[in-house]
Amino acid sequence: MTIRTLGLAAAAVVATAATATARCVSILHTGDVHGYVDAQNERANATLDATLADYAALLERHATFAAARKCAPLAFDSGDWADGTGLSDATRVKGQLIYDFVTQLPRGAPFVTTAGNHDLGRDATVTYMAAHFAPRMRNRFVTTNTFYYNESAPPAPPQACPSAAERPLRRLGAPYAVVDASGVRVFVIGLMYVFTNGAANACQVPPVDAVRDAALQNALRNARPDLIAVVAHID
Repeated sequence: MTIRTLGLAAAAVVATAATATARCVSILHTGDVHGYVDAQNERANATLDATLADYAALLERHATFAAARKCAPLAFDSGDWADGTGLSDATRVKGQLIYDFVTQLPRGAPFVTTAGNHDLGRDATVTYMAAHFAPRMRNRFVTTNTFYYNESAPPAPPQACPSAAERPLRRLGAPYAVVDASGVRVFVIGLMYVFTNGAANACQVPPVDAVRDAALQNALRNARPDLIAVVAHID
């Protein structure tokens, strides 16, 4: 496993609208975990020998790190959990073992992930995520602009999402999440670029259109967050 993107921002201070009290937020950001789960073919490289258990431990250690500094821990992941390793490709549904693992990650601190293009590369994987992963993750899996087609709908070439009137669409994950990080309210959205080379049963609304959606804007106003986090998969 490799953590291709790691942002650790300790002592990011915000002022809440309600109390104007400064709070410290520590943010851990990862992405593209799929590439080296159990460090397949990379045993000689000591920096790429992590396992899934190490990832879970990283989240717990970050929470401890934040607590020691009187900070609220937040953890985000930008997707691409599956595809490309022996463990990920060992099952008929690519990534099934990985997604099942992610649902068991520590729940002691806020953690939100989104979908990447490798999560959306195969019809069977998208169907599994919709039926099993998303319901178990609930608002820890946010796909503001990624949708999937009902299984009864015929396949179509990957594209930007058509109108709901043309084909029945359902959002793959939650539209947004509002998490409480030790009193700091964080509004989280998850964005994916329009991926036209993947599963035929998934699509994206262009990100700009997604964030302009009236329902999302109303939810944001009603949430009155202290912070807004955009967890994005852009490549």
